[in-house]
Amino acid sequence: LHQRFFNGPADMKRMGAFVFAGSACCCAFVLLVTGAVMVPLGASNLAVSSSLDASADFSDLGATCRIVTRTLNSLSETSTDKNGNSYNCYDIYKYEITVPDDSKTYIETEKLHRGGCTCEECSQLPGTATFKESTTVQCWKPTRDVSQYMDFYGCATESCVRLWSPIISLEKSSALWSVIQTIGIPFLVVGLIASCCASGALFWACTMKTVLTPGQNEGGSQPFEPIATQSVANYSGGNYGGNDNVPVAVPA
Repeated sequence: LHQRFFNGPADMKRMGAFVFAGSACCCAFVLLVTGAVMVPLGASNLAVSSSLDASADFSDLGATCRIVTRTLNSLSETSTDKNGNSYNCYDIYKYEITVPDDSKTYIETEKLHRGGCTCEECSQLPGTATFKESTTVQCWKPTRDVSQYMDFYGCATESCVRLWSPIISLEKSSALWSVIQTIGIPFLVVGLIASCCASGALFWACTMKTVLTPGQNEGGSQPFEPIATQSVANYSGGNYGGNDNVPVAVPA
C-alpha cells in the first residue's frame, strides 16, 4: 500500500509541493478578500465624506443651548481575541437639550471608556462628563436633513443636534476611511502577487514527475527479475500434460 501511493522520495517531494501550493492559495485568498473589501469600502465612504460640507449642513447656535437633564448608563462589551474573551466598560452620558425658539427636546450622547473590565468589576470610577446639568452650552443644529449621514457627523439621533463640532467629527470620519482604504491597498496588491505565486506553485506541483534512480522501478523497489525455466522428466514413464519438457518457474 505504501508503494502504491508513495513512490519514494520523489512522491514525498511532490506532496510537499502540493502542501506549499495549498498554503499559498489560502494566504492569497485571505489577502485578496480583505483587500477587496477594505479598498472599495474605504473609497466609497471617503468619497461621501469628501462631498459633505459641515459648515453648510450645520448652523452654529453659539452658547444658547441648555442641558435640561444628564443621565448615566454603564455598558460592558465583550470581544474575543487570541487570549480569549476581553471586556471593556463604557460610561454613556445622555444629554437632553433644548435650543432657542424650538419647543422640542433633543438628545446627544457621550461615550467614555472606563477600563478593560466589566462595569461590575471595574475599580475605576465612572468617567467625568464633559457637560453639567442645567448649563447653557454651545451647540450645532442641522440646516437640512442629514439623517443619512449620521455616521459621518457622529449624530446620536436623526435630529443630529450636536454638542461637539460636526466639522471635527467629519474630519475624523474622513481620516478613518482614508486609513482603511490605504491599509486595504497593500492587502490587495500582495494578494494578487501571492495568487500568481500560488498558481505557479500549483502548476509546478501538478507537473512534477517521479525521477527513477538506476535500478529502481516506480514503486521504489528493485526491478523484477525474470523467472528461469527448467525441464522436468516424465513421471511414471509418461509425459506431463503431453509434453516432454514442461517449463517450471523457479527463483532466479
